[in-house]
Amino acid sequence: MVQSPLVDYMWGIDDTRSASRDRRLHAAARALCGVCPLKDKCLALAVVQRMKNVGIMGGLNDTERRYVAHLAQSQGIEVTAGRSRWLLTDEERRTLMSNFMQWLQAHPDAIETSRKMASRKRALHRHRETGRDGQGSMSQPGLFED
Repeated sequence: MVQSPLVDYMWGIDDTRSASRDRRLHAAARALCGVCPLKDKCLALAVVQRMKNVGIMGGLNDTERRYVAHLAQSQGIEVTAGRSRWLLTDEERRTLMSNFMQWLQAHPDAIETSRKMASRKRALHRHRETGRDGQGSMSQPGLFED
């Protein structure tokens, strides 16, 4: 077993409360996923099982996995069978994973598209957090002035 904080970023903790450390560890986890022969299967399992807060799986974080699942569903690929992950039989799970992996192979741009969508969401969130004045508040001139 890998003895490193990287393990937590691949299969566990998503936030160390240090943005720069998170970025470095996520980048390392993505690099490992990039050379892993099971990357597509790992991603399919994470999507079909709707795994949350499990770090990087199949090269994507939780938000990116939701976007790639949405892209697949928008093109008619069923990823959840409309049921709780706990109610899927092993055969249903294998079928959903197989269909998703085939779709991924036919749409290699889906991974990058989901990353871009998640990046735009993060940028919008940051913009809303900092407000229009860039100072961390949504101040409006004259609203609370005497």
